[in-house]
Amino acid sequence: MEARSQDAASPIMATEAIGASGGHIAGSCSLGSLPCSPKASILQALRRPKQLFFAVMLLQLSGSMLYTLVNIARGAPPSTLSWIFAFGSTLPITSLIAISTVGRLHAYFGGTAGQNMAVLYFVSMLTSLGAIGTSAVHLRSPSTVALISTLTWATYDQWYSKLDISLAATWLYQHLAPVPEFQIQDLQGQVVRSPQLLSQHPNLPLTLLVFYRGDWCFACMSQLQFFVQRAASLAKAGVMTYFVSSQPLDQRKAVAELLADQPNMAQLYDPNNALAFDWGLLNLDVKPVFLSPQTPVDAAVPTAILINAQHQLVRSWISTDFRSRVLPVDIIEAVKEEAASRTKSGYNEPIGRRATS
Repeated sequence: MEARSQDAASPIMATEAIGASGGHIAGSCSLGSLPCSPKASILQALRRPKQLFFAVMLLQLSGSMLYTLVNIARGAPPSTLSWIFAFGSTLPITSLIAISTVGRLHAYFGGTAGQNMAVLYFVSMLTSLGAIGTSAVHLRSPSTVALISTLTWATYDQWYSKLDISLAATWLYQHLAPVPEFQIQDLQGQVVRSPQLLSQHPNLPLTLLVFYRGDWCFACMSQLQFFVQRAASLAKAGVMTYFVSSQPLDQRKAVAELLADQPNMAQLYDPNNALAFDWGLLNLDVKPVFLSPQTPVDAAVPTAILINAQHQLVRSWISTDFRSRVLPVDIIEAVKEEAASRTKSGYNEPIGRRATS
């Protein structure tokens, strides 16, 4: 499948007034970047449908939880059990918010977030059906609370969590396509051009760029932990992994701690999502404004790009759901498949061997 390439008339540029270099046009307020005031950032964020939905969702959930707890304490009709079920119907999405805003857990129920949605679906449906079933005779508030909470969860899951990849550059879908030259910043804030970046580690000839949103993102941190756990396997496969984010470096302490002892893994900084924009990976409105306030609410979709020593695309993984992400096992399998394909085609050199002049 190919997606159309991004051009000057793209909806992202028209909506966000972001230039090709990632900088915002003078006079506009760049969310998450100074000189926006907190009030201006919040007001601008709330004009966006997903930010507005998230704010309404928080109000609905907090109100529903308080309302049901009061009625449980009062023993209000139709029954305490009905109100307990109604309270339970708010828990699936509340647990996600708690994980992402309070716990910032590196792992999510022992696996990636996308693999555990079924658990939350089950809890949501079970508690909602319980509330409706135990209060159906009276048709009072427990069933109403449960229905609203379930509708909120469904909207969060089927709309809020979905991402648009229609603008992704066409070369991202073309095997062995030349990777356009790019530049990015290292941990010291120094600009690094792609020829230098892709040749820094001769013993690790394959380069993997993993775009993630920030250490405030529970799904991102879960993914990063899986990569750290398989760091040795990735190094053995010849892969140097870079984690790319628009979150300022001084706000990535959790990621820095996670990668501290990993010589084949490092962080990169994409100011104002410049590279994500150039490659058509930037999505609008994907971060609640109150999380990591100095980070833009726009971010790259979860993406991993594997590049060989000849600066060609080996494979890319671009997700349409922020909770679903590529794992190290997928990367290692891709390296093996590429090596097998080259052998079958008569290429005897290893996949990552650099061309010599």
